[in-house]
Amino acid sequence: MAVTITVLLFGTQKAQVKTRPIQRDVLVDQGRRLDNHGQVPISFFDLLADEGWEPLEFFQGDPTFYWNDGGFIANAPVDIAATLDGAIWRSSNVEPAFRWQGRRIRPNFTVPKRHVNHPQLMIVVGGQLTVEYGVNGEETRQLGPGEFWTGDAKVPFTITSGPEGVTYLECWDLHPLGLIETTWYDDGHWKRLEHGSNKFPQP
Repeated sequence: MAVTITVLLFGTQKAQVKTRPIQRDVLVDQGRRLDNHGQVPISFFDLLADEGWEPLEFFQGDPTFYWNDGGFIANAPVDIAATLDGAIWRSSNVEPAFRWQGRRIRPNFTVPKRHVNHPQLMIVVGGQLTVEYGVNGEETRQLGPGEFWTGDAKVPFTITSGPEGVTYLECWDLHPLGLIETTWYDDGHWKRLEHGSNKFPQP
């Protein structure tokens, strides 16, 4: 799809760019520094295109993944890789300097209940996303393109993609700088391990 951008010069002349490049990285710096302002990365791309996506891998031993019944998910009786691998992709085009993450979920897939340790924001770009929010899913919202949802730290939520899947952006409030820690819940959406302990060692 072509994008037309119109720029007014001196109120009378117009310069048009009919087609914007699929992707272009530009460092903007006019040689003047004001406080901590410097070079800013700029990228142009279509988040709904098939290019620029790669599978998001999940590691059972991830030290930032906790289990709600105690300890780490490494000791939980569920298989996070078998549950989530192949269901979620990450965008390699979204500029990490702005702390945004691009995500895509396959159609009609539910990501198990979890909470994170920082407030977060999700903005749907394409498809549909259903969010069940609260300890018992007291609040339910259906989001379409251009709609967003914000969640508080340590409040559990479950997300389910629509029949065409969903593409969205998410970010977290990390001021001051911090680490995203995710606590997962045993809500019935997991693939189980054939073996596993019901006792979880504390970190």
